[in-house]
Amino acid sequence: MKKKEVRRKIVEAPLSKRVFAYVVDWYLGWVFTALPVAYMWTVISQKAEMNMDITLFESPYGYIAGILGILFGIIYYFVFPLISDGQTLGKKFLSIKIVGENNEKLSAKNLAIRQILGVMIAESSFILAGNYLAQMIGMITFKEVGTIITYVMLAGFIISCIMVLRKQRAIHDILAHSKVIEKNTD
Repeated sequence: MKKKEVRRKIVEAPLSKRVFAYVVDWYLGWVFTALPVAYMWTVISQKAEMNMDITLFESPYGYIAGILGILFGIIYYFVFPLISDGQTLGKKFLSIKIVGENNEKLSAKNLAIRQILGVMIAESSFILAGNYLAQMIGMITFKEVGTIITYVMLAGFIISCIMVLRKQRAIHDILAHSKVIEKNTD
């Protein structure tokens, strides 16, 4: 007796789910990325207050805090979807996932391009890890350079939003040859 092959229809995630997942991931990613920086600030300053500005740390602690924050961002935005079927926590909550244009699992390389280069850097004006990167560049060069980079990231975010509204594909989707689909349809 032959087993009948079941093919399910692939449905791209609606814009509303993508936006809500982005908001959830923005918040959770921000909290996770902030953990090492907030902890270092509390230990070093001996004050029970939150500080997310790594430029306020004395050298070399600002660099260390920035690198740790970026690493925690990479864990949230890249490692977690890598090990959980293309889903960040926001995407998991909304039953959507990242796949390649061919509807197959996105390779680690393309997921890294999408999540690190696209989401965390090119479109990262609201992603804390991207802000840490801009702050660190400003610390190495001049503060104004970091500010300019932040504005470039904001422009990338705005362009990406326009692209999603028009064609359901953001800069990070184009860079990584990816798309977001309904999880229960694969």
